[in-house]
Amino acid sequence: MQDTDSLNAAEYAYEKRSEGRLKALKILLIFLYVAFVGGFFGFCVGTRIVPLFALCPIFTWILVFFTWPLVKFDIYYSFERGTLCFFKVYRSLKGRTKKPLAEVKTSSATRIAPYDGEPLSARVIDYSSSSASTARVVLEYRDEKDQAVAVVFDATERIAKLLCSFNRQASEELKKNISRYVL
Repeated sequence: MQDTDSLNAAEYAYEKRSEGRLKALKILLIFLYVAFVGGFFGFCVGTRIVPLFALCPIFTWILVFFTWPLVKFDIYYSFERGTLCFFKVYRSLKGRTKKPLAEVKTSSATRIAPYDGEPLSARVIDYSSSSASTARVVLEYRDEKDQAVAVVFDATERIAKLLCSFNRQASEELKKNISRYVL
């Protein structure tokens, strides 16, 4: 039996949508690809080795292969034994690779509540799929430097129940509206 099969564990993954900074980076990368093709064509014409331009699709594919995963990724989190772990998941030819982002002990969280976009006094880390998501939860805690950090993420009904059971600071609103977190 795996840890995720137990009653006190859960995991969830979702695609990070293109909004704000991420959308701007995608547009910038597309302009970079177009500029690369134009620059390579200019180089080939300028050096009078036009047949070299036949390699442009290969070079462009290599450029896209190594840069596009920076803006196209999934957010994955797992809840085990009272610890919420966040990962960034990249898709590649070798499968999926996880990059750890954050690990939060839910028992030490100072606030767990539904998040509707209100300004927070803490440093905000947004791991939610979209700013328009209705199932966002904010979890505030103190890091090693004793600074307030707020993590915003998409919750499921199971995660909301586990957060309520592992932390007494979970808001009454989160406990009352657990059914809203059905994704």
